[in-house]
Amino acid sequence: MPIVSPVSCVSKIAEKIGISGKTQGRAIEILRQAKEKKYRSGKDPRSLAAASLYIACEQNNEKKILRGYSRPVTQVDIAEAARVTEVTVRNRYKDLEKLLGIKIPTRSEKIRSFFVCEQRIGLDKIYRGAIIGV
Repeated sequence: MPIVSPVSCVSKIAEKIGISGKTQGRAIEILRQAKEKKYRSGKDPRSLAAASLYIACEQNNEKKILRGYSRPVTQVDIAEAARVTEVTVRNRYKDLEKLLGIKIPTRSEKIRSFFVCEQRIGLDKIYRGAIIGV
């Protein structure tokens, strides 16, 4: 039985969901960084590919088109395409996040991020920022 590489799994999983080449390239870069740090040993290649794709999708704000509407690619989408559980995707992505020092904002951090309007010198200005003290 040939040994399957996580890199070869990336394109297979991405093709099922319709993930862009740019995001696939970022996922492969994440896998290469993990390999340099000797992380891959004993891990299912599909789960590593799925986790790296999830991180790359989050970093590139990748969208999935479904019935004419676009929405972010989720852990569930990637888990189904990779034929692993979403818990596995989450565990592997948290491992990679910690190993490589990558920070993916949580859902609550994303919700807190919004446009804040301030009035200064009679002019309205819009700032991209986060809620302070919430």
